[in-house]
Amino acid sequence: MIKTVWYFDDDFNLVLTFDTGGLTGNEEAGTLKQALESMAIEVPCRTFVPKYNAGEFEGKPLAEAYMIADAVNIVSDLWQYDMILNPEGKDLRPYMTPLHLLRNAMNLLVIKQHEINKLKSSMKK
Repeated sequence: MIKTVWYFDDDFNLVLTFDTGGLTGNEEAGTLKQALESMAIEVPCRTFVPKYNAGEFEGKPLAEAYMIADAVNIVSDLWQYDMILNPEGKDLRPYMTPLHLLRNAMNLLVIKQHEINKLKSSMKK
């Protein structure tokens, strides 16, 4: 299982990395499905919320915790089971395979670009 890790670099840029949980890339899988399932990525809010509740952000600027929380909320939307059939729903899954996340990210890009185009069009009027 792969977990997301969030932190700020020295220039205060929010950075997302992955904890592969010991996966080396040499694991054997009988099928592509098994390989993808072994690479399932945990929804970021499952990592962030326990850290926040445990006081990991105490002593740090509140703005830092808010920035991470905001990014986690935005990115966690990619773990919605079926973004196209249920665009307003919040059927978030605890884990999702890289292919599902890629599909959702591509769909979200198209949706957001459409929203930007509509906004541009309305501003011209």
